[in-house]
Amino acid sequence: MSIAFWQVVIVIIILVVALSKLIKRSNQKELEEWNKNNKRKFEEYRDLKEHIRTTRLYAKEDERIKEKKDKEQIVKPKKESFTKTMFGRGGSLTANIARLKKLYKNGTLTKAEFEKAKNNLLK
Repeated sequence: MSIAFWQVVIVIIILVVALSKLIKRSNQKELEEWNKNNKRKFEEYRDLKEHIRTTRLYAKEDERIKEKKDKEQIVKPKKESFTKTMFGRGGSLTANIARLKKLYKNGTLTKAEFEKAKNNLLK
């Protein structure tokens, strides 16, 4: 093999070593900055990175749970009270039965309660 080949190999090795030292120095500065500004201290950069990754995962999970709760609150139908529906409003017989049916459909009334209230209206 020629001398030019070995020169190229040596230059590449020097560049790789220089780059790794630069990265290590940058990581060390980041670790020192973290330890200076935070209560929790880390001895090694990889421990700091693991902590940050775990914290972000927990934050994302908390955000997913919050979004899920928000969606559940939006999806839940507004439930009217039985008393307010039956006695708080006037209206015709058909309007009262329609309100009862709405309450039954959204889960406020059971089938037995719906039937009982409907029969009371029809009497």
